[in-house]
Amino acid sequence: MQLNKANIEQLEDGLYLFTTPNCPTCEKLKGLLAEVNEPVVITDLDAYEHQDIAMKLSLMGTPCMIDYRDDKEYDRMYGAPNVNRIKAFLKGE
Repeated sequence: MQLNKANIEQLEDGLYLFTTPNCPTCEKLKGLLAEVNEPVVITDLDAYEHQDIAMKLSLMGTPCMIDYRDDKEYDRMYGAPNVNRIKAFLKGE
């Protein structure tokens, strides 16, 4: 699994992780993601820097991971669940 920082204007198909600075739950989720051994790339976006995108997606808090496909949201996961739940989310389950 690869976690990339990005500065984007709009979403393309992919996995996005919305975080905020100084968020302990965001840091916990990043630590859990480091334990996940899946061949995926996740784009890490600061929800404050990308407020337009966060508002478009009706983001209600961070951390929030969004699976975006075909110009729409496919699935979303809030918080820092366990590694098994993260793996299931990344597989689309």
